[in-house]
Amino acid sequence: MFTHFLPQFSVTGRTSRSAFLKRWLKLVYISVFLIVAGVFLSSKGLWLAGYVAASLIFLMVIAQYAMVIRRFHDRARSGWWLAVLLTVSTAGYLIDRFEKPHPVAFLVVGLAVAIVNLWLLIELFFRRGTSGANRFGEDPSITGG
Repeated sequence: MFTHFLPQFSVTGRTSRSAFLKRWLKLVYISVFLIVAGVFLSSKGLWLAGYVAASLIFLMVIAQYAMVIRRFHDRARSGWWLAVLLTVSTAGYLIDRFEKPHPVAFLVVGLAVAIVNLWLLIELFFRRGTSGANRFGEDPSITGG
């Protein structure tokens, strides 16, 4: 009954572009609500509610990653492409933490982060999945997933 509202944590199978967008927006809305509620309740002295909200946000992030992996599967790509995204994003975060990063290194890493994020945006939100079955499962546009 409530399974439609619960995030999916499975990384097997495929997710179509339209289903991905709908689920992604739903998880973003839930996460924003949890952030606002957690900050508000924590500011009122209810620290436990803030920790609960943070834990639920962490679960939403895990659900987002699982959904991204399934979307990669729909594009006939391995879920390991998510590791590339996380590595480049982590490098961008770390170089920003240096007190005085070398300007060329800062530019190269910043450019790499921008390119990877643009590729991810196009790959996940704008490109169609492979037609028919692929090594990750049946076509979700036919099976309704």
